[in-house]
Amino acid sequence: MALSKYLRFAAAYDSLADICGNEPPTKQLVIAHMARRFAEEEFKMRSGTTTDRKATEEAYVSAMLQREGLVTTGVGYGVALPHGVVEVQSGVLQPQLDLGVYIIPELDWESSDKKPAQLIFATLCPRDIIGGHLNVLARLSYTLKTEKMRTLIRDSVISGNELELKKLLDYQP
Repeated sequence: MALSKYLRFAAAYDSLADICGNEPPTKQLVIAHMARRFAEEEFKMRSGTTTDRKATEEAYVSAMLQREGLVTTGVGYGVALPHGVVEVQSGVLQPQLDLGVYIIPELDWESSDKKPAQLIFATLCPRDIIGGHLNVLARLSYTLKTEKMRTLIRDSVISGNELELKKLLDYQP
């Protein structure tokens, strides 16, 4: 499975204030920021849509925070995989299967290994393609299992090398 075709954004942040503003940094604020970024990217890809941007952003944020509320998406080794499924709603632009990557300063993500997360991979999809969504999460888990791959991915995002990031996401040993 080629993960790069789902990549919508990748960004590195030196400060959580860039994401959280004046609020104390939390995983919920990072997740909400990524969900709003998904909405922004969807509207860019589908220019001319008359769908309500605010309702779309709220639906994306709600979907991702609702999932995080069930159990943490911090998987350990400094990695978190927040994700959400958007229900069909009137006035809401349905996402495609989207993948976003953030590199952030360490933040408690309530991972089982108690290590803070720095490498955040978020996914969002509509209800009707949840199988593809699960395949992306499984592939990410496999890709991120070695420290070497996590480091290479982190370095490619920090350097802004999107081509290298896409190669790494699609790497098949």
